[in-house]
Amino acid sequence: MSLGERIAGLRIRSRMSQGELAEKINVSRQSISKWETDASVPELERLIQLSQVFGVTLDELVKDDTQQENLPKEKEAAQVPVQAKKSAVIGTQKVIGFIFLAAGLLCVILGWIFNAGLLAVGFYVLFCGAVCLLVSKSADLVIGWVTVLLFMILAPYFTGVWIFAVFRPAFYARGFSIQIVLALAFWAFVALLAAATIYRICKKGKR
Repeated sequence: MSLGERIAGLRIRSRMSQGELAEKINVSRQSISKWETDASVPELERLIQLSQVFGVTLDELVKDDTQQENLPKEKEAAQVPVQAKKSAVIGTQKVIGFIFLAAGLLCVILGWIFNAGLLAVGFYVLFCGAVCLLVSKSADLVIGWVTVLLFMILAPYFTGVWIFAVFRPAFYARGFSIQIVLALAFWAFVALLAAATIYRICKKGKR
């Protein structure tokens, strides 16, 4: 039995349509159809998601029935649950989120007592912590783009850097300064963030 036939059989056994299965693992219905007809093979991440949806191990999904019968019991017992791996990744992001929240709360308290600037930093760190806890996918991109927006709005007031001035030749008339370095570093960060966002979107579109 091929991988596509096993996917189709498990889907039918679970009483799901191709569209319902596609929605559960965030792919197109055409991708499910290609997998079931062996026109293409799912990526490892999708195989893991399929095994979770069908309630089978990754080996049961990928390997032939004959291969499954020949698996040593010791090897089957040593298999790491797929859900545990996913939980570990999500758990790490949550730990980071709680660290951000604790640090942000401390900054807010200290800022309220000593310095208003520290208060603003505290609210920003609290926001980062909330994103880590509430956004399961692409939390890094959300934080990145919000940071870009805040810097564009606040930079002229706190650093004296006018971000769009880098596109004017007169900006460089007096030679390089800390304002020029900051502005160029900002646009380099924006370029990297845009590239990462486009890559993530294209990668998701191919699935």
